[in-house]
Amino acid sequence: MVAEDFPLLREDFCDVVSAQSDMEVVGSAASGEEIASLADTVPCDVILMDIEMETIDAGITARHPEVKILFLTAHETDDMITSAMGTGAVDYVVKGCEEERLLEHIRRAVSMEPDNALYQQVLTTLEEGGTTYRRQASTYRGFGGLGDLCMPLC
Repeated sequence: MVAEDFPLLREDFCDVVSAQSDMEVVGSAASGEEIASLADTVPCDVILMDIEMETIDAGITARHPEVKILFLTAHETDDMITSAMGTGAVDYVVKGCEEERLLEHIRRAVSMEPDNALYQQVLTTLEEGGTTYRRQASTYRGFGGLGDLCMPLC
């Protein structure tokens, strides 16, 4: 599934994924609420979601812990990424990255292949961030938990 509020970007992401023989887009949405409702009715493995849509209250990871969320972002600040990862995402990709990088992220999320260097970077940021980030680190689900986190960035 793809959740992106800009229609042209949403269509582009859907086209890239749909062109793959090993992937299928089973739904798309323009809001976090819309994608959460869609996830309740249509099974999926991965949701590509604009980073500004998902919140802890959206409930996708709580209602569907088997679904891997990959955030789409134009923002690469530590605070934005760390906060987003604390909501239960398994990875993020930068909007505008090469198609092959996006597809690599999706495939790695499905196969649950972590990148230990990125894990260390996120873990350090979480640990240095005070109580809020430490709480996020303790609840981060990543690849089965914070112990074996993420994938390389675009």
